This record gives sequence, structure tokens and C-alpha cells, in this order.
Amino acid sequence: MKRLELEVLSDASNAAVVRMPGRHFPGVVVQGDTLSNIAANVKDSPEEALAVLHSLLAHYINVLDHEGLPLPFSRPAIKP
Repeated sequence: MKRLELEVLSDASNAAVVRMPGRHFPGVVVQGDTLSNIAANVKDSPEEALAVLHSLLAHYINVLDHEGLPLPFSRPAIKP
């Protein structure tokens, strides 16, 4: 195990946005139980899984916009 100092842009539960040392763009930290639920819902309830992923993506975009950081992708059209 390594201990690193991370740049935390948002500490929102189940959607922390952090930047790892040496990385240009931040990532999203998703708790293991949430990740498992998303994976299970892809098969059983794809609409619900997609809604959760859209919510995470919207949060990520909002955080980067708030911090004045560029997105690492073209701005998507997100359905609520």
C-alpha cells in the first residue's frame, strides 16, 4: 500500500473528484458497493445504471467547471 497526497476537488459521498499526483485530469472515486450496484444494474436495470453514470458525469463536469479546469473529453449532452 502507498500513501499519496491527492488534490481533492470534491469530497461528495460516492462521487469524490480527485487528482492523482502526476495526472493532468482528475478522476472520480466511487465506493465499492456503489460500483457493484452499477454493474448489477447494467444487466437488470440498464436505465437505472445509465442514470447513475449520467449523474456521476454531470457532477464531474460541474466540479471541473467550478474549478475552471478543462474537461478531458468533448462536452456530452447529458439527459437527466
